Amino acid sequence: AEELGEEETRAHALNNVASSLMFSGRGGGEPFMEESLAIALKHGFHEQAARAYTNYSGYAIVTKNFALAERLLSEGIAFDSEHDLDSWTYYLVGRQAQLRMDQGRLREAQSIARGVLAMEHQTLVMKLPSLSVLSTVHARLGEDDAGELLQRSLKDALATGEPQHIMPVRISRAEAA
Repeated sequence: AEELGEEETRAHALNNVASSLMFSGRGGGEPFMEESLAIALKHGFHEQAARAYTNYSGYAIVTKNFALAERLLSEGIAFDSEHDLDSWTYYLVGRQAQLRMDQGRLREAQSIARGVLAMEHQTLVMKLPSLSVLSTVHARLGEDDAGELLQRSLKDALATGEPQHIMPVRISRAEAA
């Protein structure tokens, strides 16, 4: 991509490599993700920038780097909103709900997740972070509908076939049990 001057392909590839390194625990992925994001922003590759904000903020949340997560979510939500990337926006807002839950701010997480789930015309994948958070928060708060929400979350997560959606719900169900 570098040789051919294909900057969008380069941004995409850097994101892939960065995500692989970061989520495998091998380290060293952050500079690649920063470069991917910088290229996307510089050249106006909106989808690539949204993808970088999404993957990087997800990593920051999982690793409990809350300051980085706050920054990336704030920047990412603003960027996605400014460029009418609604599905990416709702996904990041769902991740913001996850961050609030992980910070122990359960009522805030609940409110954010409910807001996202109330939005119409979203794909299943865009709603999953919010649904997962809402079901976990309801379980932690002892809400009557927690079991039903956890079951719905698992069903929807399984429909994706993607471990990043399935595992959090399975962990929440184990926690609730």
